[in-house]
Amino acid sequence: IGLSGEIKTPIGLGELLLVGAFETREGRTSETSQVLNAQNTIDGLELVLSDQENESGEFSANYSRQLGEWRTELSALFLAERSDTRQENTEFDSGNILDERAIEAETSDDFEGILRAATSRSVANGAWSFEGEVAFNKLDKSLRLTEDDGSGPILIDLPGANTLVEETRSEFGVTRSWDVTSLWNVETGLAYEHSRLS
Repeated sequence: IGLSGEIKTPIGLGELLLVGAFETREGRTSETSQVLNAQNTIDGLELVLSDQENESGEFSANYSRQLGEWRTELSALFLAERSDTRQENTEFDSGNILDERAIEAETSDDFEGILRAATSRSVANGAWSFEGEVAFNKLDKSLRLTEDDGSGPILIDLPGANTLVEETRSEFGVTRSWDVTSLWNVETGLAYEHSRLS
């Protein structure tokens, strides 16, 4: 299931563009197979069930206008996604009695936000442009594993099962271009970028 929309409207001497989208997906699969022993005879059954849910959303806003000889744009972008996955493996012996069950569940949350500003103007034989951007990214994952040999479920301790990573990034740049001839263009630029992970 997905929804999306777009709105464009004049504001003051500029124009505002809003874009949004949302999508959700679900899936479920099951698989049954026979378990064979060393004599290659049926010793039981294995059942694998998998479920997955995914939701994602996106929103962006862009405002542009002319300020004298400068063309200016301000924009924002936000992305978010959540994913839940569950897999259950169950084994039964030849008497159809539970032999072993393992359940693995993983959740993932992703987020990204970007703010950007850019301005440019034409000059003799070329153009100047300045731009700056700040961004924030976040990844949050968790993994849970339980096992049951018939005596009851036991939570398994997994190293690194819970992970949280965050990044803050900033970038600034200036560009100067020259129209040397009708076929040749020379462009030079200077950029600075800083990133921090935690």
